[in-house]
Amino acid sequence: MQMLCCLIPSCIFHPSSRQLSRLALGSLLWLTMALPRTVYGDEQLIDSLTTALEQLNPDHGSYHQDTTRINLLLDLGKALFYHDRGKALANWQQALALSEQVRFKKGAADALINIGFLHRKQGAIETALSHYRKALTIYKGLENKGRMASALNNIGLIYKTSGAIDKALEHYEKSLEIRRSLGDQKGIAISLNNLGVIYRNQGNISKALDYYQQSLKIRESLGDDKGIALSLHNIGSTYQRQGDLDKALEYHLKALAIREASGTKQSIAQSMENIGLIRQQQGKLEEALEHYRQSLIIQENIGNKSGVGRASHNIGSIYRTLGDFNAALLHYRKSQKIWEETNDKQGMAVSLNGQGKLMLNQGNYDQALAVSLRSLKLSQELGYPEQIKEASRVISEIYLAQKQYKEAFRYYREFTAMKDSILNEENTKILTQREMEYAFARQQQEQRLEQEKKDAVAAQKAREQRTLLWSVTSGLGLFVLFSIFLYNRLRFIRTQKQIIESQKKVVDKKNQDITDSINYAQRIQHAILRSDDYLKETLDDHFVLFKPKDVVSGDFYWANKTAKGPPAGRGGTIIWAAADCTGHGVPGALMSMIGNSLLNEIVIERGITRANVILDELRAGIIKTLQQQEQNPDSRDGMDIAICCWDKAPPDGGGRVGKLSFAGAYNPLYLVRRQIGHNRLTEHEAIRYHGNDLVEIKGDRQTIAFDDRKHRPFTPHTFDLQQGDLLYTFSDGYPDQFGGEDNRKFNVRRFRELLLDIADKPMASQKAILDTTIESWKAGNEDLQIDDICVIGVRI
Repeated sequence: MQMLCCLIPSCIFHPSSRQLSRLALGSLLWLTMALPRTVYGDEQLIDSLTTALEQLNPDHGSYHQDTTRINLLLDLGKALFYHDRGKALANWQQALALSEQVRFKKGAADALINIGFLHRKQGAIETALSHYRKALTIYKGLENKGRMASALNNIGLIYKTSGAIDKALEHYEKSLEIRRSLGDQKGIAISLNNLGVIYRNQGNISKALDYYQQSLKIRESLGDDKGIALSLHNIGSTYQRQGDLDKALEYHLKALAIREASGTKQSIAQSMENIGLIRQQQGKLEEALEHYRQSLIIQENIGNKSGVGRASHNIGSIYRTLGDFNAALLHYRKSQKIWEETNDKQGMAVSLNGQGKLMLNQGNYDQALAVSLRSLKLSQELGYPEQIKEASRVISEIYLAQKQYKEAFRYYREFTAMKDSILNEENTKILTQREMEYAFARQQQEQRLEQEKKDAVAAQKAREQRTLLWSVTSGLGLFVLFSIFLYNRLRFIRTQKQIIESQKKVVDKKNQDITDSINYAQRIQHAILRSDDYLKETLDDHFVLFKPKDVVSGDFYWANKTAKGPPAGRGGTIIWAAADCTGHGVPGALMSMIGNSLLNEIVIERGITRANVILDELRAGIIKTLQQQEQNPDSRDGMDIAICCWDKAPPDGGGRVGKLSFAGAYNPLYLVRRQIGHNRLTEHEAIRYHGNDLVEIKGDRQTIAFDDRKHRPFTPHTFDLQQGDLLYTFSDGYPDQFGGEDNRKFNVRRFRELLLDIADKPMASQKAILDTTIESWKAGNEDLQIDDICVIGVRI
């Protein structure tokens, strides 16, 4: 699935014309409603966008005015795409030129994506790929992960079409990884679907169906009708390849009903094509031909070259079956020309295979062999078992017709090998039976031919007898060869089974070793974390909710109490922190051990007790330990952390018990104190009040790791503590957990409300409620816990 970029600005800056602003904004808002229904080329939309462009005053240029013009050009190009591609391209090129002129990088990247899409549709694969790569580079520089994922997906489609399957898989998987990190469910469904197509073509049916079903489930949860139809289409095609035509037809008819309701022409053409294939396999040729013709008409009307190629090939296959060889060859060559223009290697292999069958039917064995060998070579380059199987079968039949039995047998073995890779173990007996039937059928065919010659030419009876004897001997020899082959095949299968069982034992042993190692790592990590007794002695009335996603955790907690601290003689300093390291599981655990060790060094050995200074030193230690520097830009491992330093003091007349120093790397601190909204701490841009009883002190928007942007010292936040104050530090695992009836995030708003609800309860009860709540919430998510969870609560 490709991406066409459409940018909708939040407002239009034009100080001299409010009427123009309202007109442009109205057009763009109308566009946001129209585009999801794919109403391309709508005259009202085109007129509205054109009017908005014409009324922008070029003599009052500003950056905002220029970006508005760029967005309108991009939208107008999209509206024109299926109406007039030349005009669409002109608008996108103008948008690209203006974006480069005013240095509007996002606009330039979006224009490059759209221009690349148009070139791909026209078959200019290399040009399209070049535009996609340029766009991807810009999105990376902007750190726009959503657009990066879409660009990677587009590049993957180019590689799939041109036969670079490994590169296609690489780009699809990168796109999926980014979309999962963003929680982009619609994008995840697209990536899963594209991976399913690759695995289906490679013959890995179970894996393909797994990806398709995952994609379908997400699209059903989103109510994405077009996506649902595409998933149904692909699942139907997979069952079709396995020979389950009834199941395939069921899925394709469901997909067609959805697509006809939405009016998406290209999708309707795809469904028509697949229903035609099923009818053809069922022997209903007239119905199949009618579906192919309807598909061809739609594909030609919308200018979809690849669709025209498929429909032409399918029509050619019907004509070949009906015996109209001239019409069949005409359609086959039409499809081949299109696929050569678009560099679609899979399409070329399919078209050449069809021509080979046609020439075999006509008795043109040499030509049939030449094109079939080309088809086989392309199929082997792609690594698609289905195409290799079909090409090998045709070549075997050509050699058999020429009585070159050795070569026929050689390619028949290739055919059966590919067939074995496609069919599962339950079909092995059927395959064996068909191979035996094939050998006997060929033998009987030779016998019938010799008998006919004997009846027709009585004068050559002796010669006919010798020929018959030779023919029978040859047939029996071929049968013996096949029998030997089948015996060796069965013996090979038994040997492979023994090897697999042996390898399984090795894998099971390695898995057990890995599990034991991880469990041992868990014991080490728990030994490094502060014990419950130490935390009780240090923090007194507190709780720690610690729930690793895996056996070991990337989150960790840390606490320490100094005997002396500023100001001296007033109870010392109590320090505690909640940290979230890069990753989870074993990589995260390694980072947590580094962080724990550095905190011990900074606070205990070096005596540093100011929160912001501790974070500055912790960042320097991480950069040094992991050798992060500009020459090593790929190393970005680190952590987000919230750290509190309480300089204790005896209660004074106002209930104050000392000062708290807080600093955070992305992670905030929540302070619950009744009526704090009326008696505010202090005014600072990082302090935000939520109602009357909870204040949020935000951490700095920088992490504990190397950043190629200039490092800033961490900001200190210092305020008086009062008896009864509740302090909460936490990682993002709790609010980011998916679950509930709609499988959505718990989110920070719901988390704050929960903390306020339980603030008056004992700390042990608070921990139990937090634990029970998140367990109940994530029960609705099939993936269960998505990240490590760490929440620390301290009552003063």
